[in-house]
Amino acid sequence: MMDCRVEILPDILLLPRPPLLLSLPPCVASSYDCCFAVARQPEATPLSLERAARCRRELALSSKCMSSCRVPEWTLRLFEFDHLRDEVIEAQRVNSLSLNDKGVDPLPNDITSLSYWLSRRLPVDEKTKLEFLSINCPTKRLMLGLRLLKENTELYCSECGILITQKQYIFSMSVDGPLASYVNEGGFVHETLTVTESYNLKKSGRPTTENSWFPGYQWTILYCSRCRDHKGWSFDAVKKDLVPLKFYGLRRPGLVFSVKKPSENES
Repeated sequence: MMDCRVEILPDILLLPRPPLLLSLPPCVASSYDCCFAVARQPEATPLSLERAARCRRELALSSKCMSSCRVPEWTLRLFEFDHLRDEVIEAQRVNSLSLNDKGVDPLPNDITSLSYWLSRRLPVDEKTKLEFLSINCPTKRLMLGLRLLKENTELYCSECGILITQKQYIFSMSVDGPLASYVNEGGFVHETLTVTESYNLKKSGRPTTENSWFPGYQWTILYCSRCRDHKGWSFDAVKKDLVPLKFYGLRRPGLVFSVKKPSENES
């Protein structure tokens, strides 16, 4: 048996005085310095966190202050937590990233937790997920995650390359988001993506409600119609008052994610 040592490296929250901010007026730069000093503390106290929050509020720059700054306001806002959080909220609404009893999943209030919250809900392949998690700056993670969500992605069979579904059909059947891990009766863990529509899949066997991951739904095994590789399961509602009446759970390892290139009419 091989012994492994895992070391979790700390995130780089903010860098002292980024070059982008060197041209800011002194009144603004001092507020950023305050935030950086708090971010560098190994254990921030409630008082220091409150001070940092106050400084961030002061960074809502007035038009008078911005008029003397050579950096456009929209450029600075790209890196602000409140702006990124608003972007995530919009992405959550458009992409159905989460679902609970109230239909809205509360977002974390700090940038590091928010970046990992988004990472668990990104419908991407293993390679992209590892690249995402290897970034040691939560701001960069958030910006990359938001960019990935805006891409027009299509999902193909990992074995034969036939089209299986599209990003627009991805939705959440769990508070963990559209991509979650489920364990079958044999103890195998399946990372499963839930979608409302699929292509080029065939059912195998009889539907059953036994050990269903989704109460009220019966499941049937799905195979690729071309190569017969196991792609996931079809879930059909037993009662007609359930929403949706039908959806699909696709095995993420059996999918290849590719960005759809716009046609000449779309470009």
